[in-house]
Amino acid sequence: MNKHTSNQLLDELARESLGQDINLSSDLMIKVRKEKNKNMKKRTLITSLAVLSLVVAILLSVPSVVQAIQRLLGYIPGVGFVEESVPLRILQEAVEIKHKEIKVLVSQAVTDSEHMRLFYQVENLPVVDAETIQTQDLCHALPKLKLPDGTLLDSKTIAGNFWGSGYSRQLEFTALPAQENSATLVLSCFEGSQSKEDKAVEVALTFVQAPVDMTVYPIVELPTPTAQATTQAPLALVDQISLILNKYVQAEGQLILIGALSTDSEDFTLSLIEEPDIHLTDALGNNVVIFEDYTLQDPEVGNRSAQYMPLTYRTAGSYVPGEAKLMIDRVWIDRNSDVSFTFDPGSNSQPGQIWTINKTLEVDGHEVTIKEITRSLRGEGLSFSYQTTGDVTNVSMMDLEHPLLGGGGGSDSTGFSYLDGFPTGVITVTLISYSVQVTGPWQTSVDLPAITVGSAPTPLPGACLTQSAWTSALNSGSQQIPADLGGQLILENILPSDNLYHVMSTTTSGSIPLDLGLGDEGSLSPDGKTLIFSTDEGLVFRDMVSGDISLVAGTSRRDRGAIWSPDGSLIAFSKGPASGLIGAPGPYELMIMDADGSNQRYLLANNGSNTAQAWLPDGKTLIYTTRQADGVVVQSINIETGAVLLLTQVNYQNAGIAVSPDGKQIAYEAMLPGDRYGVYISNLDGSNARLIANADPIVVTEPYWSPDGHWLMMSVQDTSLSEYMPTLALVNVESCQIIPVMSLQGYVTSWK
Repeated sequence: MNKHTSNQLLDELARESLGQDINLSSDLMIKVRKEKNKNMKKRTLITSLAVLSLVVAILLSVPSVVQAIQRLLGYIPGVGFVEESVPLRILQEAVEIKHKEIKVLVSQAVTDSEHMRLFYQVENLPVVDAETIQTQDLCHALPKLKLPDGTLLDSKTIAGNFWGSGYSRQLEFTALPAQENSATLVLSCFEGSQSKEDKAVEVALTFVQAPVDMTVYPIVELPTPTAQATTQAPLALVDQISLILNKYVQAEGQLILIGALSTDSEDFTLSLIEEPDIHLTDALGNNVVIFEDYTLQDPEVGNRSAQYMPLTYRTAGSYVPGEAKLMIDRVWIDRNSDVSFTFDPGSNSQPGQIWTINKTLEVDGHEVTIKEITRSLRGEGLSFSYQTTGDVTNVSMMDLEHPLLGGGGGSDSTGFSYLDGFPTGVITVTLISYSVQVTGPWQTSVDLPAITVGSAPTPLPGACLTQSAWTSALNSGSQQIPADLGGQLILENILPSDNLYHVMSTTTSGSIPLDLGLGDEGSLSPDGKTLIFSTDEGLVFRDMVSGDISLVAGTSRRDRGAIWSPDGSLIAFSKGPASGLIGAPGPYELMIMDADGSNQRYLLANNGSNTAQAWLPDGKTLIYTTRQADGVVVQSINIETGAVLLLTQVNYQNAGIAVSPDGKQIAYEAMLPGDRYGVYISNLDGSNARLIANADPIVVTEPYWSPDGHWLMMSVQDTSLSEYMPTLALVNVESCQIIPVMSLQGYVTSWK
């Protein structure tokens, strides 16, 4: 089974961000943390985009609807909020063009009196094939909209998605002028592509008046809470922050709640609410599943004078109508600082040199201890490892006396690079900002309307591993792993020595894991003598007896997920584009090679984003996935005939597929309503699917079958046990027995 490795995630997520600058921003690294550690501080713009739905409007009985209609604001699924003071115009029909091998599809566009929302998709991206290409050589330009008089309108991104061989975007432009019913989408280049096009690619669009029966859901205004008088005494941070709900929309069997955290303070900036820290309970106190929608924002947010942190959440389950409560437990805020210290690197410092200083800074009552300072290997910058007290993170340090190229950091390190080379003399370093978590709670109420008959979401079936079942298993004391569940486990795990992924070998008995080296996605040969895994240099073999490591000739860092055939004679893997550049577009093709790494040949080369997942017991059939806009397609391919068979689809783009030892079932990750992770098992064709894990807010991922086919070993990201790495758990798929394997952490990649 293929794992979501650090390199693969960075490559995928750099493209998924699809910003005008393809880089590893703080938001992107947060998403990496979600995908790999499944504990996301939600700050990404990656969202599935729904197509326009022309359903019959049924909301006239909702309170305040008359008021909402009078304000002429509404909501269209897949488009967002629209102003209806003038008739809406929509794309007459979807338009698709082909440029060389690239396909461009504009499937939806709606213009009101203020703005236009447009959704387009690009398929068959060209491969970036130059190893030396730099990020600045790639196309970062967003499309423009050309009016009939030649005027070019700039766009901004509302949402985006990337699946290796293609991408989609929802863009916003200013409104199409009332007298115009045509425009042209102009793509000067394709984002992430290496070369600019000789001539811009143009897609001609025609607009027509929206049909009178097109559904536009009303925005329901909620009463504004009466402000409470405050004393003249300085307020604690918690008392300087307020929670409000302004509006809601009832659409397609769910509610969209629109509100904000706000403050009048100028001493800090509202930054982030982590997913487990916001709750909605209905009139009977039941928890209602909600998830944040970053593509929607209060249309009146620009009219607010206070510092405003917009919140838009969708419900993803049934609830009891009546007075509900929205509560936020904690919020992250950003604060500025001017605390500084001096550092003398000496007159002959060298790239890679490390200074241990253990200097403690006092910042607004918090302590930040600078442990070490390191000059970068290229010599142009400094990085700082640090420790903090309390809920402080994201410390940022700068040298304000010299021009800088850039800087940034994370929870335990920060740094910057100089624009004009490393300076001479004593350096003054200033701690310019940090993040701190403020504990509430903040609470407000909302009167939830009844769910419209026929639109209520289908309840999910029960699962074996739930939050309560996991807690019970932890509290039940030591549970013995069945004696017949022996064998050797290959794990991937982050080690504190360098905070990078290492391949580990251990047993179910809890023996101390043996570090086999930097890398991930380890696969053990059927005879247990040879391990193959992925590294930054390429695929490598490791002799499990001698410990000798050898690079597989002809492979690179973009070649991933090697897996042995059942008889050990072949190895399948996914070959990435030739470029080593993070974020380079292009396909992942299926390859097979002989057991010694020779005779490498293509099994499937179709410009798709294909990932080898598992072999069937016959040794002639490989299960693989192909990423698409809304998840993955699971297929099998016969290595002798090349025949491809569609098995099923999964609604999660990073889903891994594990095949049971008898070849009759698969286990896989999927996304549940509310942006929650679940694990299913089913027949190969997806039939008889059964939910095995649904433990929100605890996240369970990466299922791997035991050799006897009765158990799944899964990774459980329980932050009460470990903030960064998951604990392993055994789940019996027949009895639902849960056994926490407390001695082991990480992700299982092989079990023999």
